[in-house]
Amino acid sequence: MRTSSRAPGTIVSLSFAVIALVLATPQPAHGQFVKKLKKTVKKAAEEEALVSADQLVRGKVRCMFDDLQCIKSAEESGQDYVLTDDDGEVLLDDDGQLVSDPNEAAAMLGEEPPTDMADAVTNFEFEPGETVLFEEDFEASNLGDFPRRLKFLNGNMEVVEWNGGRWIRATAGSAFAVKLPRVLPDKFTLEFPIFYGHGNQWMRIAFRDPEGEVVKPRGMGWYKWAHLQLDERNTGIQDIDQDGPVSLTRAEFTESPATIQMMADGDHVKIFVDQRRVAN
Repeated sequence: MRTSSRAPGTIVSLSFAVIALVLATPQPAHGQFVKKLKKTVKKAAEEEALVSADQLVRGKVRCMFDDLQCIKSAEESGQDYVLTDDDGEVLLDDDGQLVSDPNEAAAMLGEEPPTDMADAVTNFEFEPGETVLFEEDFEASNLGDFPRRLKFLNGNMEVVEWNGGRWIRATAGSAFAVKLPRVLPDKFTLEFPIFYGHGNQWMRIAFRDPEGEVVKPRGMGWYKWAHLQLDERNTGIQDIDQDGPVSLTRAEFTESPATIQMMADGDHVKIFVDQRRVAN
């Protein structure tokens, strides 16, 4: 984990959680058996279709149907991509095949064909900070212990060796804090790797002052009302009190470790997953 200044102590709080939900289904009455059976068969077919679709998109980059920059980046890097609608749902044609043509996708959704903006000038690159405020590789901590430089809040966490390096592993819903040497400036960056064992895991990062209150920076910094949200359905910036802007998209964290990069500049913030911008 590295927090850097790009251009007054604060705490960066990170939370891990695993959520499991088991639903109990009552037994149907005999007279409803045939009707229930039909519904069960239909549901099973739908679930099988969903599993097949999930297998089709596994390991592929997800691009919104009109995000031509995402499609271009995937093609230039040799990565396969799939197109999604505005809600992040993967688009399939009538034969159950992935849609890869943005114009076909737009027609399916009843939208205007995306405009080619290849000549537009923009910045999709992550720019790391110049001064390191905090950096931790867990090498100073004993395996099996909670990291020495972090503040334990709750849960169950330990330092482990995995995938060629040291990691902090949470085996239950957990939270810890990182105290920085000074309050974050208007311009700063944050970088760290993350990996989930399955899709029902998520992580949040909130920025707080030493008293635990949400940071109120000198300017109108976005992080006085928002936190960084990381899960497979919603990754990006999420408002805390349901009254601020939201910028979320899908991301992949279960196939292999992903690198998270965050770049803040006053009112503006960008989130990258493996160098692909997912929130702005």
